[in-house]
Amino acid sequence: ILTDARSGLVCAIHPKLNESWLLGVVQCRELREWSDDERSLLGEISHRIADAFNMLMLLDGLRSSEKRLRQLANASWEAIVIHDHGQLIHANDLFYDLFRYSEKELIHQSLYNCIIAPGALHHTLKQIDENQLGPYETIGMKKDGTEFPMEVRVRLMDYHGIKVRVGAIRDISDRKHKEELL
Repeated sequence: ILTDARSGLVCAIHPKLNESWLLGVVQCRELREWSDDERSLLGEISHRIADAFNMLMLLDGLRSSEKRLRQLANASWEAIVIHDHGQLIHANDLFYDLFRYSEKELIHQSLYNCIIAPGALHHTLKQIDENQLGPYETIGMKKDGTEFPMEVRVRLMDYHGIKVRVGAIRDISDRKHKEELL
């Protein structure tokens, strides 16, 4: 607190998601009368600061929410991918680990050509065109060309106004190997 202030103008800032603050202007040299324009300007500044606080708090909340959702997706036993007609939107870490790609490598690429073996591409695209939700089996392909059997389950989801596919992919190599032994 300024002890030598002669005159001051104070305005409350009321962010929606936090406690209130005070914003003030002081005049130390002499007493003065604050004009209506000065009061109005300080009021407008306080509203803008409150809006900025609100946006920062909302952004922080969104980041926290995104972090929780990413942790949940990464806790899955399945590779999860969200795509629009084969264009990557999001995927969990297990997806990138399974196919041995980085997110950067798959941006602007057709997922279908990168993660589905050429011999299984026609069958898989037919499943997609017919909106088959699965589970269905197909042959996946890692970045190095290694092929493996995989099971796919799909959900359709609205994402920012467009219908996208959410795929849960599981490597079923062990299961297939056990079936062959029987």
